[in-house]
Amino acid sequence: MDSLRIMHTEASPGWGGQEIRIMEEMRWFRQRGHDLMLIAPSHSKLVEHAGSEGFKLDHLAFTKNKLASEIWRMFGLIGKFKPHVLATHSSVDSWAALIAGKLRGVPCRVRYRHVSTPIKGHFLNRWQYRSLCNLVLTTGECIRKPLIQTFSIPRDKVVSAPTAVRPPEVILSKSEARSNLKAELNLGSEARFLGQVSVLRSWKGHFVLIDAFAQIAQEFPDFHLVLVGSGPIEKRIAQELKHHPLKDRIHLVGHKSNPWPYFRALEVAVLASLSNEGIPQSLLQAMYAEIPVVGTDVGGIPEILFHGKTGLLVKPGDATSMSQALKRILDDESLRTNLCSTSLELVQTAFKWDNLGTKLEALFCKCLKPRHRTLDPDDGSSLNQFNQTLYFNLGVKRKVLLFTQHSSWGAASNFNEMFNASGKYDSWEILHDHGGLRGYQFGDRMKQRKVLFNNNLKIKDLVKDPDSIIFIFDYNGLKLFKKCMRNIKEKFRGRAMNVFWSGNPYIKHHKACNKWASKFDVRAFAMLDLLRFSKDAIPLMQPYDLSRMSKLSNFNKPEDRKKDFVICHSPGHKGGGNEKGTQMIKAVVTEIQQEHHSVSYKQLGEETWLSHEDCVREKANADVFIDKIGIHSAGGIGKSGIEAICLGIPTICSTHKSILKGRYEQLNIINGDTQQELKQQLSRLIKDQKYLKEMKENATSNADVFDYTTTLEYLDQTMSR
Repeated sequence: MDSLRIMHTEASPGWGGQEIRIMEEMRWFRQRGHDLMLIAPSHSKLVEHAGSEGFKLDHLAFTKNKLASEIWRMFGLIGKFKPHVLATHSSVDSWAALIAGKLRGVPCRVRYRHVSTPIKGHFLNRWQYRSLCNLVLTTGECIRKPLIQTFSIPRDKVVSAPTAVRPPEVILSKSEARSNLKAELNLGSEARFLGQVSVLRSWKGHFVLIDAFAQIAQEFPDFHLVLVGSGPIEKRIAQELKHHPLKDRIHLVGHKSNPWPYFRALEVAVLASLSNEGIPQSLLQAMYAEIPVVGTDVGGIPEILFHGKTGLLVKPGDATSMSQALKRILDDESLRTNLCSTSLELVQTAFKWDNLGTKLEALFCKCLKPRHRTLDPDDGSSLNQFNQTLYFNLGVKRKVLLFTQHSSWGAASNFNEMFNASGKYDSWEILHDHGGLRGYQFGDRMKQRKVLFNNNLKIKDLVKDPDSIIFIFDYNGLKLFKKCMRNIKEKFRGRAMNVFWSGNPYIKHHKACNKWASKFDVRAFAMLDLLRFSKDAIPLMQPYDLSRMSKLSNFNKPEDRKKDFVICHSPGHKGGGNEKGTQMIKAVVTEIQQEHHSVSYKQLGEETWLSHEDCVREKANADVFIDKIGIHSAGGIGKSGIEAICLGIPTICSTHKSILKGRYEQLNIINGDTQQELKQQLSRLIKDQKYLKEMKENATSNADVFDYTTTLEYLDQTMSR
């Protein structure tokens, strides 16, 4: 296999998780036979480490006031090394390197983003992320998603690639590591340790950790606090400790090139960060060292620290909350054991360098133009599989209770299938059918046992300790929702409570649903139409298995199909309702047919019941699909309309662009709220072939927001909090 030439740039002189990531990445790629070069300040720790291992080096100060000269220097260095890949890591070096790389025509220009600090959306930053680089790599979803939203970057250009852990060849036993640390600090045999291993920066929360330790110090007199690392606030911390009442029990030990013995010596590892974090290297190392961890709910920390499973999560800046978490771990041996085993499984499963390096290699090659490619861009696996490895198959399963009713079985089926297909959740459905006791099993791939739910709401025998409870109801389920909440609110206090309103016939019902969701303090997810009445609701459409949809749409179309312009519509329940404005649609189509004789109308289920496969076939053969229309209802887009979008069929409904926000703002939905608007849109699609072709080409451009993988990734991050 031919090698890649990869040039890294880094402006930071210090040594922390970001620099460790760069160093480990360079080691992995060199082992694969690639040619590496590092450009960094001569006095940086990274240069020191890279130089000792024989990597190619050159030096640039990377200062803001010398940008022009550094662009020129980078231009020359790039010309000599001729990299296939230019990887930049910090703000200052990124400007110089990416501008020079763009001028030199480097085929793959990668902007890494390691921290979750918000980026201003001004035009210069937009230029850097949209034009100067052609691949953005983030260390967590907490960084990736704001970048996409802030700069409107194409989704496939921004990839979350969290760091991985490379353990040392030899890891000391905990007893040996603790004995060594006691000897280093000249402490007696009874001493025990808490600590934080991180660069000493203001946002790492060291002073909060010191305050938290002070709150438990009297209760745990044998414990000492160890702070490992160096950085800008080292002198400030040292000065603070000189006058601290616990100065003899708080130890500032400085930078350690090998932190593993210090992790192994700890009883609990802490990361008290206040902001800026991606996926922290120190937490992953602590998990691998089989040490229970306490972290703050900032940045990407919640993406790896699942409260009560892989560690304890606390509020940032809250010393009391942190002291309580420390006390809880120290008092509960079984909790420590469970946290260690689960977190070790997580790290060993999802954060291995062979997995990450292989995917980075594939990403780099995918960016290269064909003449530059030296590797198979896919390298045997897709990026979706990469994301699934990192975010779904983490070795930690969460329990979800799905409360639903018979009329909402379709939405519940999709959600249940998604949860169980991911491998990350155990999903349990509880169906209330208005006739009394009845059990129901959703989804083709549902393998869990049936759970019965009756009018008495005796929920004590349900699945114990669910992580989240999701209500999936339409307007008919409002009474049941209120009843459920009154019965379970106290029992499941502290669990994530979510409600998803799937039905949308009448405005008054949405207003009532929103009122009761707010009263019970639950997180409300909603189809797009509900957003008209609740600014706080989170937009969430029903998820789909797009690969399955693609297979279902692959039908042999009749040769004469194109003789007519086909309009397709799926009415409400039993084919005769008017919840979707069916009567108005028929009237408009009749007028259209009088003007255009080559127009045919297909109403699904009008003559006979159709299976889902037959419905998909009919939609796939249509030129346009009409979903919910009419000002007397909430309107909006439902399951049928989403399917049409996923099939590449232009879709008309009464969902206004004003409510298409967030992850759905790019959906190519045609608005036709009134009878006149509907007729105008249909006439334009029939007459203007260029417009019709454009709508068809764009119909699926953002359909991936409905896919199981992306939907669960989005939902999981929201529910995790």
